[in-house]
Amino acid sequence: LFIYLFIYLFIYLQEFRVMFKNIHSIPDLRQQFLVAKYKYKYLNDSHSLPLYRYQVDVLMLNPTDLVWFFEYASNGHDKKSEEDCKRLIKQYMISNYNDSNGNATELKDKDGVNGVTERIGAPQDLDLLQESESKTEPEYLMSYEGFVLMMSNPADNDIGDPKYLKHIFQEMCKPLSHYFISSSHNSYLLGNQLVSSSSPDAIKNALLRGVRVIELDSYNGSNGRPNVTHGNTACGTITFEQCILAIEKYAFETTEYPCIITIENHCSREQQKVQVEIMEAILGEDMLRWDGVPNINADVEAMSENSLREFGMQEWMSPEDLKRKYIIRDKVYKRVTKDDRRKRAQKLKEIKNEESEDKSSVDDGLSGGTTTTNTMVQTPEEPKSPNEASTTRDNRNGSTDSDDTSDDNNDTDDNDSAEKPNKNNLHGVCKELLRLIYIKNVSLPLHITNENNRGGPERVEFHEPPYVCSSSINEDKMLKITKSGNSIAATNSYSIRHLIRVYPSGKRVDSSNYDPIPAWNSGCQIVALNYQTFSMPVWLNHGKFLYNGGCGYVLKPSAMTSAVRIGMRKKASADGGLEFKDNNNSSDVPHRNVFKKKFGDSFKGIVPELGHLPWDPYDLNRFQEQRRVFSITIISGHYLLKTNKSVSRPLVQVALHGISADCKSFETKQAKQGFKASWSESFTFTTHFTELALLSFVVRNESSTGAVAGQKVIPLDAVRPGYRVIPLLSEDCTPLDHSFLFCHFQWLSK
Repeated sequence: LFIYLFIYLFIYLQEFRVMFKNIHSIPDLRQQFLVAKYKYKYLNDSHSLPLYRYQVDVLMLNPTDLVWFFEYASNGHDKKSEEDCKRLIKQYMISNYNDSNGNATELKDKDGVNGVTERIGAPQDLDLLQESESKTEPEYLMSYEGFVLMMSNPADNDIGDPKYLKHIFQEMCKPLSHYFISSSHNSYLLGNQLVSSSSPDAIKNALLRGVRVIELDSYNGSNGRPNVTHGNTACGTITFEQCILAIEKYAFETTEYPCIITIENHCSREQQKVQVEIMEAILGEDMLRWDGVPNINADVEAMSENSLREFGMQEWMSPEDLKRKYIIRDKVYKRVTKDDRRKRAQKLKEIKNEESEDKSSVDDGLSGGTTTTNTMVQTPEEPKSPNEASTTRDNRNGSTDSDDTSDDNNDTDDNDSAEKPNKNNLHGVCKELLRLIYIKNVSLPLHITNENNRGGPERVEFHEPPYVCSSSINEDKMLKITKSGNSIAATNSYSIRHLIRVYPSGKRVDSSNYDPIPAWNSGCQIVALNYQTFSMPVWLNHGKFLYNGGCGYVLKPSAMTSAVRIGMRKKASADGGLEFKDNNNSSDVPHRNVFKKKFGDSFKGIVPELGHLPWDPYDLNRFQEQRRVFSITIISGHYLLKTNKSVSRPLVQVALHGISADCKSFETKQAKQGFKASWSESFTFTTHFTELALLSFVVRNESSTGAVAGQKVIPLDAVRPGYRVIPLLSEDCTPLDHSFLFCHFQWLSK
């Protein structure tokens, strides 16, 4: 008996599961359907809707109805042709439905052809059918069921416009510094920054999510081959070769645009040579072999290490030029490792011995009555960093950022030496590696001072390096130099030609993340985030780089790259001082008084183009003409389940991220259940600069801090107005099957 009972219950539960899976959670669009059919009649008449419920069973939409509905729902932004609507009608034509008793009922026209006007056995009221319907060809009529399927299908009705998200539409021939680039921090780690494992899988996961900048911290291996680990921690270790193999396998799985390998290199010269051998063997011809000289045909073999350091390109190549290329980013001036110091000391000892022998020879010659010239053997002076001299001068008048040579100077992995970079310890890069470094990482040539040295507002100025290069700063320094006015304008000015990489503070040992928005707003291109932890910063990064076909490179707004450059200094003048750039001495310059009032003397010598201003996202006066208002209504949610697949009681958090004046957030009420949640709550936002704006949706269970049931971030410029589907992603940015929000997005002003 118990066996039979068990079998019966098992079969019953299996049937229940099958039945449950077949239940569709779809939006209730009867009101929208009737609006499409009768135009405006039921727009604000939701109370009378139940009286006309049966109409959706007998009415059909023709192409003209759909054309009108799409334009109405998007406030004139979504204008489809009749041919587009005919295609949609054919695509969502349904030949079989279940009637109210669960019996299959076929849709037939009067001649018995599938897919037309009337539903057999359904109540009919010919008075409700418009005259235009009888004149429309039967094959171009859409039922309510087809309408719902069309509206809830992300393939055709995703809130994200496929022409922006599925295709590379931006110009890709600009210099590399004109693009934001998707980047990860300590890309080899699987967890926190102290005790987690290192794995090629972490690199694989980042690359498959569209990341284009992979960071490797490399140290000497005991077997003579370099390793990758987070130094001075208990994190696991993997070989440098394993990392390069993972990069080679997955770098171009999602996009063909260049993969940048940034190396925080703590290896000796000998193991740097091994690094080069590994990269050349695995990456082969796809590795960029630009040799760092102005003339590509120059005799590189004959060049000294110092020449390789000091020469550089005057302009970056473009992402299009660098397609399917691996690019090396590393420091050209580096602290000497212990192994190199030991070898250098041995060499100096040998030189001193040679000097002693020479001196003895001279003494012997003199004692023998013969005169011999004593030639002193000198060690070559180590090269100075391009910014070292200017840094020394600046220390007399203000503060500089001379310790940013290391990518992670505040992190725990950069404490192997307490020395500061100087002319005696900056020779730690071998010639073989120098020849592969296309993106030269140098100390940020930054000068911060107080106006008039009287405690006034801080002023930020940059020295113009002799070639295009890259610099790294942590999140705290980034926030310090991206304040309103001169600071952020000067930072953006520097980033027009040079790359700025921002990385998390060393205090974030839990692999948490900082807000990337201020860094993007100031022009920083490489905003490195911990992809070990998934939260809003990583979701924002993932959403931002969905733009431009998800290729990992997003063109900066022209307002940033064409902005007037201020706060930039020339190289040292003949008298040892520093001078501002001076493009024109004319005093009759448009907006000159406005510049001087706002930016002070730091605009000296700058001639603004008519209509152009220094970049300052905090200055709303410059954005008034671009001010736009939009509303979004969260209508319903579907398959919003908890992590254990049980039904949740969700709420939705909607937020706009961008320049400070745009940032705003709202939250819906808590729904009764998540299988088919209902809200119909509307929120209004104002944006002043859509090109930097991101719209985020986060579904949480039970409360504002509850578990995440789904999320989605989309660039505001890519949002399609109208009734739309928002497909949801999990916390780690992978798609959630069937989970989506249904919403209505509308621009209220242009």
